[in-house]
Amino acid sequence: MKVFIVAAVLAVAAADSPAPYHPTPAPYHPAPAYKPAPYHPQTQYKEEARPFAFDYAVNDHYTGTNFARNEQSDGHNVQGYYSVVLPDGRTQHVKYTADHYGGYNAEVTYDGEAAYPEQHSAYKPAPYKPAPYHPAPAYKPAPSSAQRCVSAGAAPVSAGAAPVSAAMELQAARRAFWDVRAAALRMLEALIGW
Repeated sequence: MKVFIVAAVLAVAAADSPAPYHPTPAPYHPAPAYKPAPYHPQTQYKEEARPFAFDYAVNDHYTGTNFARNEQSDGHNVQGYYSVVLPDGRTQHVKYTADHYGGYNAEVTYDGEAAYPEQHSAYKPAPYKPAPYHPAPAYKPAPSSAQRCVSAGAAPVSAGAAPVSAAMELQAARRAFWDVRAAALRMLEALIGW
């Protein structure tokens, strides 16, 4: 019997896990190297001067829209002017020049005085008036006309066993577990002969 148990333990230990399988690695062949294409810069062409001139203006008395713009260029330098009516009632005039060396340069002036319309709040909340408070009525049970029926032969109920607390149940379960474990170990020792 001892030989059988030792053989079973050795069989379980030998069947732990098989040797891992590692396939042979694929052969390494580096990718062929290619030479980059030769660099040929694009031909640079000198941009020809393109002179232009334009202007437009809008003056609508009905909507109050009033703006204008004028711009002209000789192909290298740009000069212009624009004006617009701002929301505060002033008119902004901008005269500007732009070229490749000095960049954009503007001279800004304003006509008129800033006037802001008076703000009137459209929201007018109603005055606060708290709701009246009425306490809930107190609960009064309705009188009952039913009479108590007591049987003549009724005996008083005897108190049973006191309820078992969860701690006592847990302690009993632990004790049972350790008793079973100790018995199993004694049986194993008797079989092996220790």
